Amino acid sequence: METDIEEIKRIIMRLRDVTGVGITKRNDKEIVLIFMRKNNPKTVNKIKKILKNEDFEIRVSGEIRALN
Repeated sequence: METDIEEIKRIIMRLRDVTGVGITKRNDKEIVLIFMRKNNPKTVNKIKKILKNEDFEIRVSGEIRALN
């Protein structure tokens, strides 16, 4: 990825319904993995604009909370 991945993660984490961002491999290629509370089409469109031509995958995780 041309842009710093940590900066991309920070930008995406600020979006509505995003609960996590990571990197995974698919077919020996790194892709951005994005966890969301629910599938929100407006947020997905924003992600597409941010990532441009980069491959990414959305996984609906539901609410994520820290355990005590």
